[in-house]
Amino acid sequence: MKKGMLSLWPVRKLLRIHEHQSTLSPPRLSPGYTGFRLVNSSTACAGTVEVQVLGTWGTLCASRWDLSDAHVLCRQLNCGFAESIPGEEHFGRGTGPVWRDSFHCDRTEAHLGQWTCAGLRVTLQMGTVRLEGGSWRCAGRVEVKQQGQWGTVCGGYFWDMNDTAVVCKQLGCGSALQAHKEAHFGSGSGPIWMAGVECDGTESALSECTNTEWIREYCDHRWDAGVTCSGFVQLVGGDSPCSGRVEIRDGDQWKTICDSDFGPKAATMVCRELQCGTALSVAGAAHFGEGDGPIWDRELQCVGNESFLASCPRGSPRDKSCSHTKDAGVTCTRFRLVNGSTACEGRVEVQVLGTWGKLCASHWDLLDAHVLCRHLDCGFAESIPRPGHFGRATHPFWRDSFHCDGTEGHLGQCPVTALGALCSQENDAAVICSGECCSGKMLR
Repeated sequence: MKKGMLSLWPVRKLLRIHEHQSTLSPPRLSPGYTGFRLVNSSTACAGTVEVQVLGTWGTLCASRWDLSDAHVLCRQLNCGFAESIPGEEHFGRGTGPVWRDSFHCDRTEAHLGQWTCAGLRVTLQMGTVRLEGGSWRCAGRVEVKQQGQWGTVCGGYFWDMNDTAVVCKQLGCGSALQAHKEAHFGSGSGPIWMAGVECDGTESALSECTNTEWIREYCDHRWDAGVTCSGFVQLVGGDSPCSGRVEIRDGDQWKTICDSDFGPKAATMVCRELQCGTALSVAGAAHFGEGDGPIWDRELQCVGNESFLASCPRGSPRDKSCSHTKDAGVTCTRFRLVNGSTACEGRVEVQVLGTWGKLCASHWDLLDAHVLCRHLDCGFAESIPRPGHFGRATHPFWRDSFHCDGTEGHLGQCPVTALGALCSQENDAAVICSGECCSGKMLR
């Protein structure tokens, strides 16, 4: 079904409402409109028109407001008939959102909320968007936050790839792969904030798209919309999903990136984006093999505090060409504390190339431990227990030795050297942090 066409299930119900309009007492209020008032005047029968939608008061645009609409509102407010429509801001500038509804009354209606009168298009002031119920951050049920509360988006016949593209773009998740209409990622809870969403795909956020307000009445969580996005980055050719050649999504293509355009801060963002912890090393010269597609032609100038890799500033297109012999790669790592009574104490373990191993305590000191506790949101390091304090493990030892000065954001930023000698099985590094954190916390 093409966008803009209504499925029969709301149309039939709508036609029945129109057919029996005269029998409804009082006349039916269009869903979503919960109040009308006049403000900024010395009397109750003059002022700026405000409409309450979903509990939020906002003004109306005057461009399509005419005397017929004004007559209906005056009648509704027990204020007689409309004498005039003052010019813009006659009663001062309004506050709150400006609703994009356009009313089309014929003067016979009892109030603006009647179906024959009410406008259908509204843009809500949506805040944050998130995806829930998926296997990773770029796929899931679409949820939006309004008035401090998370709610879902009704999919149905209206939700399409243009809408999905806007969500993917807003979340820095690359391009749209699939639009899910019928609670593909499970049914949500709470309010349904948007329905009949119509984006043209050029918007930068879902809040810029219009939605058909009255359709929300016919939606339930069985129709919750979802998206699957491509993601903006992937690692290819490594021994795990957390190591490999860096490839960036650009439109419908995956592109490698030149090692001269990819530095440690960009690597940190890649690892964070893929939920792979921190960047352990950055590799150049096609360390993970040469790619065979196009090459990204800009430098990723990440600061390291961006929300998504796609938010990193980008340099101008380079003048000199780059070949696949210079494809950049990265190896990420994870850290965790195990066998403690809380998630903020335990034996230190590191995951490299998909394998968990222990750190040797020989060069593990309080500065290293401080950095690890901070990264885990576990406060600061209170102590470094003796080896074996949190039990023995058969994991291999990684021969990395960290040399932090205590100011780093995570261990991946500390200088690393390899131990010259093997570590005895019982000589494992551990820490007790000051915080308590949440159970099962793993350092990202």
